[in-house]
Amino acid sequence: MHLDYSQSLMDPYRDIAQYYDVEHSDFRDDIEFYLNVVKDGPVLVIGCGTGRVTAALLDSGLEVWGIDSSPSMIGKARERLGQDSKLRLVCTSMQTLSLNRRFPVCILPLNTLWHCLHREAQIEGLTAVHAHLTARGTLLIDVSNPLTMVDRGAEGEMRERFSKNLVDGVVRGSSAAWDDEAEQTLAFSLTYEESRADKSMLTTARLRLRYLYRFELELLLRLCGFDVRTVYGSYDLDPYGSSSPRILTVATPLCRSPRADGD
Repeated sequence: MHLDYSQSLMDPYRDIAQYYDVEHSDFRDDIEFYLNVVKDGPVLVIGCGTGRVTAALLDSGLEVWGIDSSPSMIGKARERLGQDSKLRLVCTSMQTLSLNRRFPVCILPLNTLWHCLHREAQIEGLTAVHAHLTARGTLLIDVSNPLTMVDRGAEGEMRERFSKNLVDGVVRGSSAAWDDEAEQTLAFSLTYEESRADKSMLTTARLRLRYLYRFELELLLRLCGFDVRTVYGSYDLDPYGSSSPRILTVATPLCRSPRADGD
């Protein structure tokens, strides 16, 4: 029996999907990492969002399957990427993944795994990923290092996330975060203020994430049938350390999973 561990019945990105690309449009550090590491497709991108990483992989000539549980984010990805014979976009959760094929590479970019709020959801999701990798496939997971994350110890303080000029205005994003270190959760209150010549609009949303530490993640992957090959601390492939900004994990299946048929 499958259990639903989604944050809520409502899409948490329903009202703010249009601001995701505005906030992340200039961020390419992880893209360069993926383009240097990923050489063969098709590539399975879980948590593809509006298609930022997917677009770069497509531009490099790779076939890409983008998966996201947010209908709003998938909708924006379709608008952004259009029709492409090498692209498949599927709105589903990692836990309910069932594509009836295997992939040589799977990517969980930019804290996608943090959206699994419970141990059962983490295990169920990574087990489903295992079932969709080839025997010699590679899993790439990118999460922030909790020891150095910006909102470590936060107690509701407001901080500006970004400010970007539009053609006829400006959009500003800010957030307040609450870090529950015992539960390893971050609760966010997100605010986006869009100011144009003819109108101003304020949009808010709430989000909850569960972060993981380095060896916790390694044990979780081992439990789900993966062998951790390398852990980097940055997109420049620096060794992981307590002051590293990222936990970039490269893993491969220990054995075949019986849940998907064929390669």
